[in-house]
Amino acid sequence: MARFIVANRLSGLGRARGSPAPASGSFRAAMAAQHDAFEPVLNQLRSDFDVRSDSGREAPRRNLQIEGDPQAMQKLAAELPRDVLVEPALKRVPASSQGILLQRALAAQGPDPLPAGFGATLRIRARGDGKPIAGAKALLMLADLRGHDAGTRMAAETDGSGQAEFPYNPAIWLPALLTVEPRNGYWDWWQELPQGDLSLELPALPKAGPIGWWHQAVGMTRYVRGRGEGISIGVVDTGVGPHPYLRDVVNAGAVTEGAYVDGSPAGDDALSHGTHVCGIIAARPVEGSGDYCGVADAAKVISIRVFSAESQTSQGDVVEAIDRLAFDHQADIINLSLGGNQPSQIEQDAVRAAAEAGTICVAAAGNQFGQPLMFPAGYQETVAVSALGVLGAYPPGTMAARCGPDRPDRLDPNGLYFALFSNLGQGMSCAAPGAGIISTVPARPEVAAPYMAHNGTSMAAPIVSGALATLLAQDTAYRFMPRDANRTRRASMVLAATLRPLGISPDCVGGGMAQAWPA
Repeated sequence: MARFIVANRLSGLGRARGSPAPASGSFRAAMAAQHDAFEPVLNQLRSDFDVRSDSGREAPRRNLQIEGDPQAMQKLAAELPRDVLVEPALKRVPASSQGILLQRALAAQGPDPLPAGFGATLRIRARGDGKPIAGAKALLMLADLRGHDAGTRMAAETDGSGQAEFPYNPAIWLPALLTVEPRNGYWDWWQELPQGDLSLELPALPKAGPIGWWHQAVGMTRYVRGRGEGISIGVVDTGVGPHPYLRDVVNAGAVTEGAYVDGSPAGDDALSHGTHVCGIIAARPVEGSGDYCGVADAAKVISIRVFSAESQTSQGDVVEAIDRLAFDHQADIINLSLGGNQPSQIEQDAVRAAAEAGTICVAAAGNQFGQPLMFPAGYQETVAVSALGVLGAYPPGTMAARCGPDRPDRLDPNGLYFALFSNLGQGMSCAAPGAGIISTVPARPEVAAPYMAHNGTSMAAPIVSGALATLLAQDTAYRFMPRDANRTRRASMVLAATLRPLGISPDCVGGGMAQAWPA
């Protein structure tokens, strides 16, 4: 048995012959006709397969997740109408970065690592500003002394005294890598070949906001409230909040396993990734707090969660979130800090249909250390974004400090560089800061307004989304254009015309670095 996504094609719907955009007043009628035409297909699917979810007639697109025999599905797919698309469910993940050694080891070990045994214990104590750091996520990677490449791993959380313990069998395992990720206020830590009892003094995150180096890099030299006003940005991610600086973000619910549930708590952040992304776009910190602002703090942000707490989702859920943001919420920009290695016709159709409805999609290139663009960034209809770092911004020992550059031709004369983790290749549109970006994460009873540093093209994409929003907010021609493909093309042209060239290959950074409106 395998899972499949079945959906009707939405792009091109309602077009008059020869028209580049849907004919006025015809789109909703054509959408209703598509739903009617889908009913016989649905009846056929229900008779032969297990229909696990159905988006229903209220969704812009009929989107089903079904399980069945692959050979039977292949046979049925050949008989279905041309506008019904069928493909296997494809994995999508958040586009935040891990080191290459860690990434490869996790992939090799799979979801169920081997037991580590007993006989020795690695103890750590994490402190910051001389005080214990409780609740930090610690991960110990163990190499197999017998020569098994995969090794194993153990995860722990520091207790109230900042301590965590990792028992293991020293006859089998060698501690190879330790990472520590605090939940607020401090840089993370990365240490190879940890031994004995470790006392770690983690550097505090700078409180020099509301403007950080990433704002300055995109042309924001001072904080001016109101950037991006009148522009709406959809965020398809792990959810949002709670966080006091994101009170105005619209929590539009969640699409998980093919089921849509509106509003909070369904759309609350299942991890922390989505809150970090939303904060990069639109955080409004308390004056004098030293916390960092969003690039477009006055833009309307609408969040739909598609990930579970285990970071699991498929293109089916991503597609429905794109459809709802483009058609129901009429987002001007959709931020997609996620991706997978395999392309999807249905997902590309969603991006294309959104573009025809006046919505431009901005997508993270991926963090597979120089591999080709992930999807949806790999579709020609999206704005594909790579990540940049800057020399001298990160304390030694942090993950951000290990982001590069690895080659001199990937370093700009101004100190910006193409981040080592970022994907690259033909089709790259632009670049933005993505290493060591400090932004909001969900609040907890003991921390009212937490901030963390993350690395990834996940962080670069919302900087582009926010920067573009500030430009479009000032573009009178754009603001009064009908919601169609011409409007999307206008947004793409505005972005391309304002990119700042970098002395780095276009395969790495496209046309250059995104720039915000210079208020």
